[in-house]
Amino acid sequence: MTKKILLVMWVLFSGVLLFAQADDKRLKEVNKLAAKEAKDGWNKGGGIGFDLTGLRLINPRVGAGDNKFGIGGLGTFFFNLKQGKNFWDNGLTFQLAVQSLKIGNTTKYQKNLDVLRLNSRYGHQIKEKLFGAIDLGVETLLLPTYQNNYLAGENLEKPLAKLFSPARITLSPGLDYKPNTHFSVFFAPIGIKMIYVADDDIANLGIHGTQLKDENDPSKGYENMFFQAGANLQAKYLNKFWNDKVSYSTTLDLFSNYLHNPQNIDVLWGHALDLAITKNLSLSFMGELFYDHDIDVNVDRNEDGVYGGAAAGELGKRASMTGGYYLKYNKIF
Repeated sequence: MTKKILLVMWVLFSGVLLFAQADDKRLKEVNKLAAKEAKDGWNKGGGIGFDLTGLRLINPRVGAGDNKFGIGGLGTFFFNLKQGKNFWDNGLTFQLAVQSLKIGNTTKYQKNLDVLRLNSRYGHQIKEKLFGAIDLGVETLLLPTYQNNYLAGENLEKPLAKLFSPARITLSPGLDYKPNTHFSVFFAPIGIKMIYVADDDIANLGIHGTQLKDENDPSKGYENMFFQAGANLQAKYLNKFWNDKVSYSTTLDLFSNYLHNPQNIDVLWGHALDLAITKNLSLSFMGELFYDHDIDVNVDRNEDGVYGGAAAGELGKRASMTGGYYLKYNKIF
């Protein structure tokens, strides 16, 4: 990875340490929460967030800008089950943001963000804070995507991506260490990671990390699946501060493929900071760093603020960073 990526990771990690070192004056509340979580049965909850932006100009001044409208949303839900020494944790999250663009007399809709994730982990307690577990993760997108991230193509243009084209799937058996209710570390010395592209036409674009069927004959197209086996490390931290007015969570996921360039570590590092406004309403700030040496991302090679699609020379092996803020409604059910 580049020095810039390492610098960004260091800054983010420093932020994690600052939150982790904050004085937690809620010992009684934490003990109550731990007692609640110790009970058998289901623990369910979730939250939905929205953001809305708009600008309407009539006879705008030179350099004032253009009309725009954007809408985005996120959802996060969890369904956790505990029965004696066994646990089953499930999580579903999605993020989607779309903006309208006025190009001449035509209005086009472009995606800013589209991610759908499902995580499921089943475990059995070995010792007080140590569990044997198996972890399943699936990541894909919701809406079809065309050139330059548009939601609709022209002249019967085929999509570049859609639901389960691609999908990233991980399956890892390992050990889950939970020293307290705030922090956990999961390590799998050998796990499986797959890039799956269900649509043959999208797979044959060769932009999602799958390999050629025949390196000597590119006309045969690309495989629908790229199989990897390697080590997986996942760390999670979650805590609340200042009388539950602020909550912070971070998740770090690292994967090394033993079969191909194990020195290139895949990184997925997410952060979420919630500021409580009312009992069920909060302002959420979210950020994420993604890097996978086998997957190309859009690159602004001209540094003009425009990110290309799958056109030649507009993709590269770089880190992808996203960030946003949402007004989120939290509903515990």
